[in-house]
Amino acid sequence: MSIPKDKRYEVTYLTPEEAAKLPKIKNPQSITDLFDQAFMEAYKVNDDQYDFICENATEEELSILCESDFTFDGSEKIIPFATKRKMVLIVQKYKKLYAENNANLDF
Repeated sequence: MSIPKDKRYEVTYLTPEEAAKLPKIKNPQSITDLFDQAFMEAYKVNDDQYDFICENATEEELSILCESDFTFDGSEKIIPFATKRKMVLIVQKYKKLYAENNANLDF
């Protein structure tokens, strides 16, 4: 199936085949919901932890976390192991901080 002529240059348009390959998210409202869900699935964090990371991480840390091996031209981009290790350490750091901040809350 080809992309309709009026939708050809829209970045957010997906053919039905492409849409079927995407992870299913609860109540998708926008393309940013897809990015949020992809981040949460990649790093195994829940919605509250994700918000905490976004609010407290530095720009450098967020930049590292958002690195991807995806390229638009189909070529392969390799993320070095050291960078992947940094990604894991950053997520662990903020998961620990999140747990510490929420441990004293009694509702």
